[in-house]
Amino acid sequence: HRQAFMAFVAGLLGDFDRYLARGDIDLLRDGVSYRIAGLWLDDAEFTELLQALARVLASRLANPPRAGRKRRILGSVLLPGDGHA
Repeated sequence: HRQAFMAFVAGLLGDFDRYLARGDIDLLRDGVSYRIAGLWLDDAEFTELLQALARVLASRLANPPRAGRKRRILGSVLLPGDGHA
């Protein structure tokens, strides 16, 4: 799993490097963001979150390329955190 995760991270870094290589970058204008959020969720809440995200993304994943659309890359990692309330 570590090797697969490293390949995932390397892919993200490659995508970010290609973005930076464009030269004319503006994170705000281009909608670039990266963040980590810690969420306190029980198993049912976590399942609900995943289902809601899948619903939101499903229709947009089917979008074909067309004039005015930009390809955007969404990367996500969900891991159990350490610590308990």
